[in-house]
Amino acid sequence: MSLKRRTLLVITLMAVAGVALFAARESDLGMAEALADFPIVESPPIAPRADDSARAHAPVEGTALAAIKQSPNFVAALNDLARIYGVDSIEYSHYFGRLTQACRRSRSLLATNVRLEAGVGATLEAANALQPACAPLFDPQGNVQSPTGHFSPLMAAATNFVVEDSDGTRRLPVDSLPALEALARLQQGTTSAEILDAALVYWDAYPDSVRAIRLAQRLDDRTFNEMALLAGRLVECDLAGGCAARSFPVLEFCVQYGCPVNQSLGEAMRSALDDARFGTAVALYSELTIVRLRGAPPT
Repeated sequence: MSLKRRTLLVITLMAVAGVALFAARESDLGMAEALADFPIVESPPIAPRADDSARAHAPVEGTALAAIKQSPNFVAALNDLARIYGVDSIEYSHYFGRLTQACRRSRSLLATNVRLEAGVGATLEAANALQPACAPLFDPQGNVQSPTGHFSPLMAAATNFVVEDSDGTRRLPVDSLPALEALARLQQGTTSAEILDAALVYWDAYPDSVRAIRLAQRLDDRTFNEMALLAGRLVECDLAGGCAARSFPVLEFCVQYGCPVNQSLGEAMRSALDDARFGTAVALYSELTIVRLRGAPPT
């Protein structure tokens, strides 16, 4: 991914999160198998082996999504996340953005009865389902700390290692410290914030890994970037043991894209996105899963 496109992705993620800070960065159990029949053009050529699959989808205890699920409302969830990650972390900035944006959007939809592409009924169902957890966020006494970690240290470090080839192409050397750190974090990360933050730097070092996916569907940069964000959430859902019907990731997605909430995240994406967007999101998810399992390709 070029530096220009990476910048566009950061801007897109900030806009999606709805906060003026870096908020970069959900799959059901067995997502790779569940979506295996979907025709994806130019998807990564290597599929996870059967013995890899269980490891790829093994739940990780104490994930951010688990904290959100176990909290009575989103104020309590954010307080838990602040304690776990710190208010200066990109993780806290990321989830602060996701929770507050989903709540603001649902509140606006309910107030104005806005009709989206998929129909007002399904969208308002998601908005209504979010309200009990969202309500304390709009209470002046909600006592939620604002995030202070606005940027990615990894991404900032990567800019210092970028080199320019004789043809003017700028790239991040695969043996540079940021590239090696990005690969390690991509393989070990447990949140969509951490995974996508690492993926952005990794794709600068290994641009061929996503070039075919980008060319296959020919999406504009903004749409491609949104699908990259969703791919990170699919990986995060795998690590959380799945994102079932009416879970926060499903409600968050459906209040934005419009879809019934009584389905898993993968099913929601399939129903709400066109073939090009869905195929891109799943191909990027597959690419991230392969890297997590097997590491970087040979250079």
